[in-house]
Amino acid sequence: MLVLLADLAHNVCIWVNNAKASRRGRFAHYGIFRLVRDVFTIPGCVDLDEKGNIIALTLNKSDPFASDFQQGIQPFLNGITVNLGKI
Repeated sequence: MLVLLADLAHNVCIWVNNAKASRRGRFAHYGIFRLVRDVFTIPGCVDLDEKGNIIALTLNKSDPFASDFQQGIQPFLNGITVNLGKI
C-alpha cells in the first residue's frame, strides 16, 4: 500500500509539473522539490457536502504562495471552488 501511495504522489507531482510547464507564471520555473516544499504545503481546509464530495477548498490567505496557487489550480478543478481565507 505504501508503494502505491508513493507512486500516486510521484504521478501527481509529474502531472502538476507538466501542467505548469504549459503555463507562464510564478511557478513555471519551480522544480518538483520546490513545489512539494513550498507550494504543496499551503495550509487549508477542504469543504465536503453531505455525501463526502469535495465542494470547496480554502487556502490560508497569509501564505505567500496561496493567491498564485489559487489562480493556477482553479482551471483544473471542475466545479470545486478555491477560496482564500483565514485558517
